[in-house]
Amino acid sequence: MELDKKAFAMRLDEYLARITPFGFSGALLVASDGQVLVRRGYGLADWSENLANTPETVFCLGSVTKQFTAAAVMRLFELGKLDPQDPVGKYIGGFPEDKSGITLHHLLTHTSGLASYTGGDYEPADREQLLETLLEAPLQFSPGSEYAYSNAGYSLLAALVEIVSGQPYEQFLYEHLLAPAGLEQTGYRRPDWDGRRIASWYRGAVDNGHALEKHYPSWNVLGNGEMLSTLDDLLHWDRALRDGRVLGKETQARMYTPAMQEYGYGWRIGSTGYGTLIEHNGASDLGSSALFRRYLDAGLVVVLFCNRSYGGLPMVQPLQDVVEQLLDGERLVLPPEAGPFGAEDLAALEGRFRLTSGGEVQLSREGPGLTFSAEGQDAINFLAFPKGPPSLHTSLNEVTLAAFSAAAGGDFDALFALMENSQSRRARVQRMVTQHLETAETAYGALRALEMVGTVPSTFYPQALDTLLGLRFEGGSAAFISITREGRNIGVAALEELDGFALPAVPYREGILGYHIPLGRTFKLDTLLGETGEVTGLQAIPGGQVAKRV
Repeated sequence: MELDKKAFAMRLDEYLARITPFGFSGALLVASDGQVLVRRGYGLADWSENLANTPETVFCLGSVTKQFTAAAVMRLFELGKLDPQDPVGKYIGGFPEDKSGITLHHLLTHTSGLASYTGGDYEPADREQLLETLLEAPLQFSPGSEYAYSNAGYSLLAALVEIVSGQPYEQFLYEHLLAPAGLEQTGYRRPDWDGRRIASWYRGAVDNGHALEKHYPSWNVLGNGEMLSTLDDLLHWDRALRDGRVLGKETQARMYTPAMQEYGYGWRIGSTGYGTLIEHNGASDLGSSALFRRYLDAGLVVVLFCNRSYGGLPMVQPLQDVVEQLLDGERLVLPPEAGPFGAEDLAALEGRFRLTSGGEVQLSREGPGLTFSAEGQDAINFLAFPKGPPSLHTSLNEVTLAAFSAAAGGDFDALFALMENSQSRRARVQRMVTQHLETAETAYGALRALEMVGTVPSTFYPQALDTLLGLRFEGGSAAFISITREGRNIGVAALEELDGFALPAVPYREGILGYHIPLGRTFKLDTLLGETGEVTGLQAIPGGQVAKRV
């Protein structure tokens, strides 16, 4: 398939620029055979100081970090220090008998059966604490028999890099990989960054700061995620790998050979109309996310950073689908261009608005713009389904809440009954739900209640619905999303924080304009004015429903 890479880069740049007023914030690099086609920042790196994202801004890699850990392991292989088929116990004394079958290959491909979670990303933990917690936890399955993504497994690999090399992980990485590849702006603490160059992370209206303001790096995250980098450094990394400057071609071929679930060594491997795709994404529940894609045969590189979440989900999640759509030449529905507006325009629109049916819509200032949030299914419908919601909303909310409430008590029969392809999915879904509940209980204490947030247009699949369920614990909250199409559950997702339906918006002509990024859908509301020009209500277009200011 022929690819016009320059046209693709220009269209992706235009799309990101147009959605920036509606919630996007980050940076993009597109390069063809080393030639930069787009290199640009969008939105703000710091809301409080009105600092813009630039091509030089430092962002969080999330799980894109894993490829560097895998490369460090394979560099030790080239130096004759280890072999991926070695058992992990060869390097760690007192390795538990039940885990004696785990090899480095199992860790690299997420087939070890080890737990994924050992503690919060920024909770203090040293190497010995990591090893003790991880090796005491029961195996999820026999090593090599299944695939289950394990962050902690990659931290164990980082520990092995230190044990085998005799150097701190970051120092080995720099001397043997980063420096030879020309990466001087990538790492945890080694680069001497100016704090103003690092993008802060935003989830909703919450400013979560950035990594250097936290306990960082904790061994809960070291080697598996949250390393910092830049657009240019990832382009240098692609060039160094292509040129064989840091790892030999045969070594890379082993890394790019998929095991289960198309996962190789620190990379996901795919096949496209343009040839082989080597890629990884990464995300944090604090608001950062990243995507690094290398179309090897086409000579195309795409680097996308985001420092703001979208409706509680990683912003990169819907955008990676957009990349594929634009590569395939699909036309996207862009939002209207948002005109200039000032703080006084935003202030005039802020407030709570109540529907006659009782639901409420909150319009609040969030960074450079506004965000709608909805309380109650009728309020969600007002924003998300102006032409009227699907008829099954009420029953879908009821049966989903009942099924997950039973699952929280250990009875999964009702959830399995809702699932499409239940036989092939049930073990994986049960394990994921159970692990999410156990992880949240470890962090927040006992589960107090499940509550229905509502059903919204799906962020994951076209023509599907997402039903959001909140989990209330003694000291915090989490959530599940049940993804449904034609009344059947086709997926389950876990969220580390509870968010309802939110929609970034801007003042627009005689009303308010919102654009739902995952759906590619524009939402318009008229403002109703009082005698002195104040905003007294909002009216849906079309549909005519009115929410009055309270």
